[in-house]
Amino acid sequence: MRTIQRFDQVTPAWLSGVLGEEVVSVELSTSTSNWAQSASITARMAGGQSRKLWIKLCMGSTFGSSEVDYYLRDYIDLPNAPLVACHDACYEPGIGYHVLLDDLSDDFQDRKTAPPTLEHGLALAEAIARMGAHLWESGTPPTSSQWDAYFEHICAGIEPIELETGLSFRANFDSHEARLRERWSNPTGLTLLHGDINPTNVLAPKGAESPVYILDRQPFDWTITYGLAVFDLAYSIVPWWPHEFRGSHQKVILRQWFDILGQPGYTWEQAQADWDLSVEHCLHIPIEWCRDSEDLERMRGLWEWQLENIKGQAVRSGRQ
Repeated sequence: MRTIQRFDQVTPAWLSGVLGEEVVSVELSTSTSNWAQSASITARMAGGQSRKLWIKLCMGSTFGSSEVDYYLRDYIDLPNAPLVACHDACYEPGIGYHVLLDDLSDDFQDRKTAPPTLEHGLALAEAIARMGAHLWESGTPPTSSQWDAYFEHICAGIEPIELETGLSFRANFDSHEARLRERWSNPTGLTLLHGDINPTNVLAPKGAESPVYILDRQPFDWTITYGLAVFDLAYSIVPWWPHEFRGSHQKVILRQWFDILGQPGYTWEQAQADWDLSVEHCLHIPIEWCRDSEDLERMRGLWEWQLENIKGQAVRSGRQ
């Protein structure tokens, strides 16, 4: 196997080898995002039919093998995993990686502009619970050095966000750090995390709320990738849903997650306590945006909106 590094390497011969059937021509429509290049592919087959595929190229050393492992190792034996079908993927240290997936854009779209609904929240809960249960308590809790790296990164945003909003974060943040370290040192309820289930990383059918597919697992070197299973559920709705709407529906969504998870020895009371800790953990998202002065201004609309959703109070322009 080799990593595809340029789109001109996506040839009929390469695709024929990957798909196991003859491809006679390819057409690509390319785009670029913050961390990757991608292309929609129309492959013309020898029999006259066409197939739509999507390839992502992520070059360099910013990310490791996590996204390739996501498709080829971690959930490969989970029946009906909420992942888009992967036809090929390869990671090479120092070079980067590619993943080749089905292109579902004719029938599916991301949730970036879709309003939140209870039905979609329940679909997310089901998908995240199934993934969490699959690797339930399969790893080891984060080490002290991993936490140190994580908090060193996040803490750089506390002073800037306090100056921008007029809100106080430091005392509660320090208390929450201690509680996170203590709870995540207990292996009960931990699993492999996606870590960034935001609306742009979730596909749902056009005109429907389910099923959902979860994309783009790209943790940074400071990211904690193994932790409380319910954190992925909290991350998927808390920063993105209006506070009152989320508050009206979070208990039934959490219960859906808990029932599908179905892990003996993990109680409903523990799930509720872990949810509360994870909701507070979501404050790290807007704080992290503020650690860099350029991101603070460029993403102001996003992190202020996230902060309002999480805290349930107006924070724009320093209003409390």
